[in-house]
Amino acid sequence: MEQYLIVDSNLRDESLYPSGNNYTVHLASPLNSVKRIELVQAIVPNEILNVKDGTDCIDIDGYIFSIPPGAYSASELVSVIQGTIYNLTTIDVSFNSAQKAFIFVRSNSDSRGSFTMSFSEEISKLVGFSTGVSYTSTLIADTSTVGTVPLYSSHEYYSGYQFIRSDKFSDLRNESFVYLDVEEFNNGKTQSAQKIDSNTFSTSGSQRTFCPIPLNVSSGSIKVFQENTDYKFGIDFEPPIQQLSRLTVKWRRGDGNVVNFRDINENSFVLRVFTNVNRFPKELLEESKEEEDAMFRDPWSVPPPNPTVYMLPESSRLGD
Repeated sequence: MEQYLIVDSNLRDESLYPSGNNYTVHLASPLNSVKRIELVQAIVPNEILNVKDGTDCIDIDGYIFSIPPGAYSASELVSVIQGTIYNLTTIDVSFNSAQKAFIFVRSNSDSRGSFTMSFSEEISKLVGFSTGVSYTSTLIADTSTVGTVPLYSSHEYYSGYQFIRSDKFSDLRNESFVYLDVEEFNNGKTQSAQKIDSNTFSTSGSQRTFCPIPLNVSSGSIKVFQENTDYKFGIDFEPPIQQLSRLTVKWRRGDGNVVNFRDINENSFVLRVFTNVNRFPKELLEESKEEEDAMFRDPWSVPPPNPTVYMLPESSRLGD
C-alpha cells in the first residue's frame, strides 16, 4: 500500500523544540509494517555559513584584515572586502560573473605601486585563490601600438591599474550537502565515504542519516529538492518497521553537527511510504497463534457446536 507523509517544521511544538533544526512530530494515524520509504520533496534553507571565522583572512602588503562570519553571495563578499580594505590600501574589488573570478585593482597613480595579497584557508576557495600563496599585482600598461593588443591593456577600467585576478573559479558553497536525519529510519543503509584519521572516522555523524540533500544553491537561498530533478532516493526496511508513530528530525552538516539555521526555522519534506497491506499487528498474530496451538494440543478443548433441533409438524407426530 502506498501512502504519503508530509512533515512541516511549523507544526512542531515550539515550546519543546524552539529551533527547526531538531524536532519531533507525531502521526495522528500510525503506519504499520513499513517496508520502504522514499523522499519525494524537501525544502530547506541553505543557511550554512560559507565564512564561519573570518579572522585574519586577508593579507595585503602586511596589513592583516578580518571579515565577519556570514553566508555571503558574490556581491556581498565584494562589498564586505571592499569596505574592509579600501581605506588602507585604495584597492577596488569586483566580481566577474562570466569568469567566476574576483578582481583586485589599484590605480598606478598610487605612489605605492604594486601590491601583494594572500588569503587564509577560510576564504581562499570563496574568492578563487590558492591558500597561503602570495600573489603580486601586474601593471596593465596601456598600448597604442598597432598590432596584437595584450589582454586588458585597452580595457576602459583595468588599463593603467595594478591588477590581480583569481586564478581559479570562485566557489561560494561551504557544504556540498545538508543531511536529513530521521532517527526512525536509520538502518545503516546510508553512509558517506571519508578519510581515516588515526584509525578512526572523524565525521561519523553524517553516517547516521536518512538522505543527503545537495546544496547546489548559493548561501542564503532556499534549496528545493525534487525527486524528478535531483535524484530518486529510497530505503528498504527488512524486517519492516513494525509501527511508525513519530518522526525525530535533525538537519546535520557533513561533520555530523546539527545545522544552525540562524532563526530561519521553516523546513519541510514529503515522504512516499509503502506498507504491507496483509500484515496484522503483532498482538493479533500472537493471539491467533495461541488459539491455533491450543486446538492442536487438545482438540476437545474446543467446545462442540450447539445441537440443531428439528420440530415435526403436529399432523405427522406419532399417535395422531
